[in-house]
Amino acid sequence: MEFSRISVVGAGNLAAHLVPALASAGVTIVEVISRSMASASLLAEPLGIPCHTDFMRLSPESQAVILAVPDDAIVPVLAKTGISGKVMIHTSGSVPVSVFDKYAEAFGVFYPLQTFTRDRKVGFSDIPVFVEASGREIMAGLKQLAGRISTKVHEADSDTRRLIHLAAVFACNFPNHLYLISKVILEKNHLGFDILAPLIRETSVKALEMGPELAQTGPALRNDSKVLKKHLEMLSSQPEWKAIYMLVSEDISRQHQSLKEHGK
Repeated sequence: MEFSRISVVGAGNLAAHLVPALASAGVTIVEVISRSMASASLLAEPLGIPCHTDFMRLSPESQAVILAVPDDAIVPVLAKTGISGKVMIHTSGSVPVSVFDKYAEAFGVFYPLQTFTRDRKVGFSDIPVFVEASGREIMAGLKQLAGRISTKVHEADSDTRRLIHLAAVFACNFPNHLYLISKVILEKNHLGFDILAPLIRETSVKALEMGPELAQTGPALRNDSKVLKKHLEMLSSQPEWKAIYMLVSEDISRQHQSLKEHGK
């Protein structure tokens, strides 16, 4: 099965990247459907794609429907579209494929592992795409579809995707929040966040090239109690950040000790 004509539900961050990528790869995007006509138009009109807000009016021309919507919107959207006879596809890392059981006879998952922001360009070619399907033909179609835009296509069942998504939260969302804390600390003291740019870049490169276990440095790794104590004193007015500092430092120390004991 080949998916060459697709309806896309959603016009947010993921859809803003996925729709142009698929269209550029020769896939016909039959329509973009969103609860916000303004968002749908912003995405669809520059590409000459029809758009509307009626979830119950799926075009008869599309073979499949990609739900590029937040996790908690998947079931409400499925309830509106009903059993359409089309292949229904969601893009979530954490929602199991069983979510389709009551709403679709043929279904799948198309999960790109990347963080997306509407106005920031990303290249799809090296983004891993994880696919799951209700049958062999649909799996073949999803692999072919993903292969149009990515060189890294993998099968992954719902449990595997959950693990990947959990790891992604630790690798992406949590560090970004820590960047925010760093930014606030610096700006409160009239310093710019940009001074950390070389450090952030080098840390990321080292983690990828050496592995995070070898790239780790800092006072917690060295068990530098004087520095740790001073940092905790400096965070006394921010008990939440102090708790984060203590928890992460203790875990760094534990992990380092464990690696030493196992000769790594």
